[in-house]
Parts: sequence; structure tokens; C-alpha cells
Amino acid sequence: MTSYLTAYQSFKTVAEMDQHVEKHTLVNYGEMNETDRALLSLVAQYACKFPGASHLKVSTICYATDKSEATVRRSLRKLEKLLIIKKVPTIRRVSKGYAIF
Repeated sequence: MTSYLTAYQSFKTVAEMDQHVEKHTLVNYGEMNETDRALLSLVAQYACKFPGASHLKVSTICYATDKSEATVRRSLRKLEKLLIIKKVPTIRRVSKGYAIF
């Protein structure tokens, strides 16, 4: 089902992805709050099968981080503005969610 994620895969290995996540976290530490760091970590955890690409719904992130939808969306916008993540709009056939890469 998620084999299309290979087209959005940013890294060759999970270790390479982890290095980049750590680097971005250190470089942008002052601009990121605890929620941003937790959200980046969660997205990275879901991006292991296809390193650098994950398909998460906002509601899944809310449940996993115990944050409100507004907080999660605000944090995603900030991570995208800092060029740490890239959101690629996609529509699922059944549940109509957006993907985060």
C-alpha cells in the first residue's frame, strides 16, 4: 500500500536519516520547542521503512504526542518553515489524509 513512498525517499539508510535529524535538531535547537523536537522524532520513527518518507495523519500524531490538532499543525508548519520536513499534499483513496515527507 505505501510502496509509493519510495519515490519520496530522501535517504539511503536509516542511519543516514538519523544523522540528519540529529544535525537539524542541534542547528535549530533554539528555534524549536519540546513539542517540535518530539514531533520530529515521531516523524523520523515512522520514516524507517522508507528512510526519510512517512505517511502520517495529523490525528495519528495528536494521539501519539498527546497534543491538540492545532498544536500539531502549528509545529508541522514551523518544521516546514525551518526546512526540516517537507509536506507533500496527497489524498488517500479512502480516508483523505495528507502525507508528510
